[in-house]
Amino acid sequence: MLYQLEKTMVNWVEGMKISNKHLKQMEDYFIDVVRDATNMRLTEHNFGLLPPYKGEKLSSDFEIIERISNHVEIELRRCNAITPGGCRISINPADASDYLKLDYPFEEDVDVTEGEDGNLYWDVILVVRPFDRIPLATPDPNETPPRHPDAGKSYSLHIKPAGQINSEYFGMHHLIIGRVVKIADRYEVDRSYIPPCTSMSSHPDLKNYYEQFGKCLNDIEVSSHKIIQKINEQENKSSTIANNIKLVCEHLLTYIATVYFNFRNTGRYYIPIEIINTFSSLAHTTFVCINFINKKQKEEMLQYFYEWSDVTPGNFMEMLTDMIEVNYNHYNIRHMMDKTGFVLLEFSKLWIKLSTLEYIGQHKENIVVAEKTQKIDTPTRRSEWTIID
Repeated sequence: MLYQLEKTMVNWVEGMKISNKHLKQMEDYFIDVVRDATNMRLTEHNFGLLPPYKGEKLSSDFEIIERISNHVEIELRRCNAITPGGCRISINPADASDYLKLDYPFEEDVDVTEGEDGNLYWDVILVVRPFDRIPLATPDPNETPPRHPDAGKSYSLHIKPAGQINSEYFGMHHLIIGRVVKIADRYEVDRSYIPPCTSMSSHPDLKNYYEQFGKCLNDIEVSSHKIIQKINEQENKSSTIANNIKLVCEHLLTYIATVYFNFRNTGRYYIPIEIINTFSSLAHTTFVCINFINKKQKEEMLQYFYEWSDVTPGNFMEMLTDMIEVNYNHYNIRHMMDKTGFVLLEFSKLWIKLSTLEYIGQHKENIVVAEKTQKIDTPTRRSEWTIID
């Protein structure tokens, strides 16, 4: 999403009378050029909250204070981000009196509609005006005329019903930094909402998702190795189901080998869509491999999966398809992460279960019968293998 330059250079002419207007125009142009250079590297998927400053835990932090007048005050305490247009946001006041505040009459908002859960939601929008100067720092008493020595950007908070933001109205210098929810008669910060983020390190919940996904990926990899090893040890006893499962494991391991290094070393710095891409491609690899198998054998294998999990054959393939065809939404990151987490968790649970079986490919009822027979024939002898739940 590329935005045009807003400012122009000064046409300097020898002998012209210089005023602060010319200097401001020149400074504005340089500010706009820097913004434009940043904007050229931005897409619809990599703007938003930046990682926290060193020593901080959050990139954005705001609270809600309810007033007796039925108004609610939004208090922004810090924000480290970049807008879709490439404008840097850096708010980290040392004093609470400098927090950015907005008093908003939520009760008077007639445009808001209920969410799927029956609650009401509003987006908290931060607008930055890079060409409007705000005087900063303590004036030097020895300087004439007196002035604040520094200047900063102008910021303002706005509230709009969730999903009803007019981007053209706010322009390229705005960013959704959070969400407010009304539950019963109380207004709260919606802690479940993840605003647009530039990396998996920009939000505490994204860091948790990265760790969770990494564990699932490791479980799938380790379990695939165990499954292949057990099938190889079965020698001539391997069934068609076992051989097909082995084929899927081989494709999974090949794919994981191509993403493992980057995911482990740089995954925490991925933009969220890259994480989704990593696991959408994993699902796609599995889906394609399964469809290499002829229809009858594929159905037998999926039915075998169902014996050891709660996922029916139809749901298993639908789960993979949903992950493959996911439409990424940078304003709804939580939904993307939850969908990915669900698929990975179900898949890793199934693979872990299969890796604990002694005979891959043998149906559950046959194993139970074999176990009972062995116990009757040799009541004092412990079974040579067990099913580990």
